Amino acid sequence: MPYHVYTKNGAGAFGVVVETAREALAKAAQFAEDGHPEVVFKDLLGNILTYSAVNALAESEDGAPA
Repeated sequence: MPYHVYTKNGAGAFGVVVETAREALAKAAQFAEDGHPEVVFKDLLGNILTYSAVNALAESEDGAPA
């Protein structure tokens, strides 16, 4: 399932769409390293997801068949 990961930058925001929860966590870490620690995760239906939820989804991807 694709995820929208974004962060605020002044009055605006920037983000990216990634394919997996694991990629969403990696992008959030990159945003934090770049000085943007407040990251929002959404699924493509617009539902806001917590870090814990995305982390659980990433863990479940490990057991998913390729």
